[in-house]
Amino acid sequence: MGGMGAIWKFLKRHRRKFFFAGTAIAGAYFALKYARDKLEEYQQLKMTEAFVAARKQTHYESNQRTCNATAPSIIPSLREKIMLELNCENLTEQLQRKPSNKVYVWSELKLLSFTRTIVSIYATSILILTLRVQLNIIGGCNYARSEHDQPLTEEEGQVHQKYLETIQHFLTCGVQELSGAVRHAVEREMMNITLKQAFTVEALRDLVNKIRATIEDSSEPVTKTPFLKFIASPVGQEQQYSPESVALRQLLSETNEILASQDYHYVLQSTINHGFEGLYKHLHKVFATGMTDPQTLHQSSHNSPSIAVAKLIPPLAATIHVFCSDTTTEYLQQLLTLPCVNDLGYHVYESFCKPVTAA
Repeated sequence: MGGMGAIWKFLKRHRRKFFFAGTAIAGAYFALKYARDKLEEYQQLKMTEAFVAARKQTHYESNQRTCNATAPSIIPSLREKIMLELNCENLTEQLQRKPSNKVYVWSELKLLSFTRTIVSIYATSILILTLRVQLNIIGGCNYARSEHDQPLTEEEGQVHQKYLETIQHFLTCGVQELSGAVRHAVEREMMNITLKQAFTVEALRDLVNKIRATIEDSSEPVTKTPFLKFIASPVGQEQQYSPESVALRQLLSETNEILASQDYHYVLQSTINHGFEGLYKHLHKVFATGMTDPQTLHQSSHNSPSIAVAKLIPPLAATIHVFCSDTTTEYLQQLLTLPCVNDLGYHVYESFCKPVTAA
């Protein structure tokens, strides 16, 4: 009992100290528990964010594979339209029949072969990049809806389908108008060039650059592509599609805004430059082949091999099968995977992943 009494007296004498000590311990316990709960909450948040980011990245990559598969499937239609507009084969057949107006036919064939080569480069770049924009708009919208458990309705699916079909505007009217513009520039720069005039690869590059300058220099601001008039879909035409014209009009307006942007202009110019570099590489191969044919090859004053325009017509006319091939050629694969093309697609996709509010 004496021992217990001593303990009791000790506790009573120091009760304030024990009180504050107990309070401090309890406070520390609750503070630790709060910190642990917050840490668990933070870790859970980070895990959720990582999961969402991974799911979004997977959806984005799937969308890019769709882009890379869709463009090559449409290019044969593009080639068919260009060949219909710029029919070198028909003129070649006429020459084989030795017509009385063969001088005129040869002159037309000269202009059409150069025009078709240049149009095929422009049109392929425009088609690939415009499809990339459209498919990433749709991809971003679809992802935003899936994040909020808002499945795509049948009406919305129809709007998206009709929206993607607007690329037909470029494949018909756009290609026709582009061909006319390029033909005008080719005529201007090649008016005084005869069929017998010989060109080196370097001289051909200079000639093509002059033609490009005539086409690409426009009254548009330098931040806007001069090809916009061939690409942008008329917003007013959507009323013929469906009662959901408001949604379609909005998609077309947003698309045209992107097509008129500085970013689109920069990337399109990069893809076009890539295409013409591909042309010059192809011409080097043509000249290398021509060097084995003494009747084809000439020697310029600078001791560089040169080929007469008449001999350049067949390989130039055939370049449409290089730039608008049925298969995914090395050139097309490079074009589809250019970093600037992927970057533009990513930014478009991101901008349309915004939350969707219920109507």
